[in-house]
Amino acid sequence: MKRSMLMLGLVLPVAIAIAFAAEEKVEMKDLPAAVQKTLAAEAGSAPVLEIEQETEDGKIVYEAEVKKEEGIVEVEIAEDGTLLKAEAGEDEDEEGEQNEEGEDEDGEEGEKGAAASDLPEAVQNRIKSDYADKTCTFSIEKEDGNVYYEAEYEENDTAHSIKMTEGGDVIESEVEAKTLPEAVAAHIKKAHPKAEIVESESVQLNFYEVELKTGGKTREIKVLANGQELDED
Repeated sequence: MKRSMLMLGLVLPVAIAIAFAAEEKVEMKDLPAAVQKTLAAEAGSAPVLEIEQETEDGKIVYEAEVKKEEGIVEVEIAEDGTLLKAEAGEDEDEEGEQNEEGEDEDGEEGEKGAAASDLPEAVQNRIKSDYADKTCTFSIEKEDGNVYYEAEYEENDTAHSIKMTEGGDVIESEVEAKTLPEAVAAHIKKAHPKAEIVESESVQLNFYEVELKTGGKTREIKVLANGQELDED
């Protein structure tokens, strides 16, 4: 009997060690394409906290924790991309929680995560048309009384983002420093020789030119689609 208990005491730690050895933390970019697609669909714009690769009954499965507004959601996906389960985990309190209008609880402007289905139809169509091959996460941002829609994705291990209006027009898009036009790069090098480019964006402004007449005098003004008048330089 003592010998049996001794053997059990030796075998149990080995079994536990094997079980832990079967778990391995992995990153999104290291997942099989089918698993990435399923996880992206389940997470939407919510951040993925961690991903683990496990072996269960000789089969590889991937477990991920997704932090959604309602709390932590645990997702389990098979190696072929089949969703095995998605259930609520432990809730976490969030400071500065934002409401559906893109504002936090204090009524201030801000940004909140969103699913693709939350985006206006024109924005969805732009994503499908120009970024169908990207795994995007989405957010809705309220700024200066206007609502914008942002999509983020990775390409060649570099993070990219685009900002769109409700009509699907791209007004901002991040660009790599090496892709800046020659004239832009030359100006930066000359005007800021000691500076390092941290981030660069291509910004497009759509505005209306309106000619006004007051007291016999005419002048031209430029007004953004949101009603903001541009200052004359």
